Amino acid sequence: MGALKIVTANVNGINNLIKRKKIMQILKKIGDIIFIQETHLCKEEHEKLGKLIGAQIFATSYTSAKRGVTVLLNNSLGFVKDKCIRDREGRYVFVQGEIDAQAVTLINVYNPPGEDVAFMKRILHLLMSETRSHVHLSTSTFPLRILSYSSRFGFSSFIMSVFVIYDTAYTV
Repeated sequence: MGALKIVTANVNGINNLIKRKKIMQILKKIGDIIFIQETHLCKEEHEKLGKLIGAQIFATSYTSAKRGVTVLLNNSLGFVKDKCIRDREGRYVFVQGEIDAQAVTLINVYNPPGEDVAFMKRILHLLMSETRSHVHLSTSTFPLRILSYSSRFGFSSFIMSVFVIYDTAYTV
């Protein structure tokens, strides 16, 4: 597995079709793996995201006006899924599988304001009990590099972090 370009974005809702297309065009150009928080989409709309950019999608929803996270993987990666755990409240999606015969674990977490300690304990338990490989964790709470596209592209702002993971990714 060579270098992976991983992008994480908190989009603060992408129900508007124009905003959705613009954001997805940006993300597709710069990332192999895309983590999105706060999609505010239902299950059917999440599936359309994958088709829009030609990617495998793993998503979870809560209501159309709240939460929602996705993990999108470029089809060229040849990702083979072993396991997917989705939160019923739209706060995290946990995906295990292989890229180039190398085991990977992808976790996208949205920690809504006001969540209790029990939620973070659940995430840590999931990490400790389920991971067996390189871990790629995305959370809107700890962005590494923040880019804002609000004024440049004329739609509501979203937060995006971009980072590149090499073969020496974090291992648990």
